[in-house]
Amino acid sequence: MKKTFAITVGDEVWLMHEDHAECATVVKISYKKFISSANYESVIEHEVYTLSVNDKPLPGLHGKDELFPTKLDLKNSL
Repeated sequence: MKKTFAITVGDEVWLMHEDHAECATVVKISYKKFISSANYESVIEHEVYTLSVNDKPLPGLHGKDELFPTKLDLKNSL
């Protein structure tokens, strides 16, 4: 089974960073799928993105729920 991502490497995304809207580029995607150690039944999927702004790495890993395709989508989420 092959995993497909809505956001891919090279895409520009919008997010909140240090209390302002920032446009960043996706440079890496990490994906893990595993069984929960809490109940040994739930399947957990974890998708995180590494980003850069003006070719400088943006600190931290960012979840899909933090990223938006347009600045308007980001504003509407607030």
